[in-house]
Amino acid sequence: NRINTDWLDGRIADHKRLSIEENNLFCPNSTLVAVCGSALQGYQHFMSRDDNFINLLKVGQVPPADTLSPIVKIDLIFENVKYCTTCTQSGGGKVIVEGN
Repeated sequence: NRINTDWLDGRIADHKRLSIEENNLFCPNSTLVAVCGSALQGYQHFMSRDDNFINLLKVGQVPPADTLSPIVKIDLIFENVKYCTTCTQSGGGKVIVEGN
């Protein structure tokens, strides 16, 4: 057998170190990821809430008073860290994110 696979063995051995280095180079700050994720989930919650409110009105039902609450609490877990945030709707497509 004349095939030399030493280069491949070296790559496999360095895989863990290389993946950590790549993660540090290309992954954004964990807090930034959590804030963006909260903003997205908050926005989606408010859009869904508005659609639900309109659908209830279309069928002649009176929506509950808390249906249009402009505040929602969102908890996210990213890289084994729990982020507790509060999203507040502050306009048509605007969401304010507050964190602990």
